[in-house]
Amino acid sequence: KLFKLLSKSYNKEEVLNITKSLFDSNIVYMAIDETKISMSDFLQELKINNIEYFLPKELDDVVAFNKRISLSKLSSEIKNNIWYMDLGSQLIASLIKPVAAEKVLDLCCGKGIKSKYLAKYSTNLTLVELDKRRIEHAKKWLNNKNITFINTDATKKLNFLKENDFDWILLDVPCSGVGTIKRHPDL
Repeated sequence: KLFKLLSKSYNKEEVLNITKSLFDSNIVYMAIDETKISMSDFLQELKINNIEYFLPKELDDVVAFNKRISLSKLSSEIKNNIWYMDLGSQLIASLIKPVAAEKVLDLCCGKGIKSKYLAKYSTNLTLVELDKRRIEHAKKWLNNKNITFINTDATKKLNFLKENDFDWILLDVPCSGVGTIKRHPDL
């Protein structure tokens, strides 16, 4: 199912690379908020600090490393605008391309990692999460006035929903970025 879904947006080689990345536990990926820092500034700082990286073909705003890196040598500006995010999560989030002022609903948002990726589009986000600790983490991490946080069970009736209330809905139930698919590929 995943292969068919990805095939709608990517060519065969890209789909094979994406599915392979879901099972590759050695590579570490970082997302970048390019509304705050430029990719070239980030790459320059990596070079200055002799941190080896590579650029995956699948997305333009992703940097990959063969191991987890120390962020301590990087400037505060860079550190505050990059975050670890599996390629699978970035690919899922990148399928949504909202324009300014469109409304996005992230059901089962977890700690808000995909939402942070989407927040760079200056969109209005609504995050729904059952786990109170996760939604609290998302509130602290995504300090943004255009985000509404709702702590509720998304499997129950969502009274706040109205017909055509959202332009985009993100529902990544197996949470492709945390290894669920790696551990349970039969999903």
